[in-house]
Amino acid sequence: MLHIAVELGEARMGFVEKLVEFMPSEALALRDSDGATALFNAARAGNIKAVKLLVNKNPSLPNICQPAITIPGGNHDDTGIPNFSKEKAFKVFAASDALSLFLSIASVLICLSILTARYAEDDFLFALPRRLIFGLVTLFLSVTFMMIAYSSAIYLLFGEKKAWILTTLAALACLPVTLYGILQFPLLVELIYSTYGPGIFGKHSNSLIR
Repeated sequence: MLHIAVELGEARMGFVEKLVEFMPSEALALRDSDGATALFNAARAGNIKAVKLLVNKNPSLPNICQPAITIPGGNHDDTGIPNFSKEKAFKVFAASDALSLFLSIASVLICLSILTARYAEDDFLFALPRRLIFGLVTLFLSVTFMMIAYSSAIYLLFGEKKAWILTTLAALACLPVTLYGILQFPLLVELIYSTYGPGIFGKHSNSLIR
C-alpha cells in the first residue's frame, strides 16, 4: 500500500505519513512485485516530501550501493578505521589488492592498444609482440597479487582458529597462478625470445613499447 501511496503525489502525504508512522523501519525496505522499494517509487514519481520522510524514518535506505572492496574484519564503528589495520597481514592485503587493481587496468589498456594498432609490417615485427609480452606479464602479476590479497584476507579471518581451512584455501589460491603459468608461459618465452633474442642475422631489439 505504501508503494502506491507515495506515487499519488504530495496531495496524499497525510496518508503516507500515517503509514510510515505505524510501519516498522524494516518494512520500509520491502519491495513490491516489480522489485522496487517505496523510496524508489517516491523518487521516480517526484514526491520529494515522501522521499525525505522515508529517509528520516530509516536513514539506511539510501545506502543502495555497497563498497566495491570489502575490508576483512570490517571497520570500527566510531572512527571508520579497519579493525585489522595494525596487522601485517592487513597491510599485505591492502598493498596486494591495490597492485592487482592497477596491474589489471594496465593489462586491459595494453590489450586495447593491440586491438587499435595499425597492423603494419613493422608493428608485427616489434610493437605488437612487445605489447603482448607486457600484457601477459601484467596480467600474470595481477592474478598473483589478487591471490595474495585473497590469502591475506583468509589469514586475517581464519588464520589463528582453523589452520586446516587456511591451508586448503591457500592451496586453492595457487591454482589460478599455476594454471596461468602452464597455459601462457610457453607463449611468453617464445615471444621474448623471438622479439629480444638474436634473429636470423644475429640482431636483437632493445627498445621498449612504441
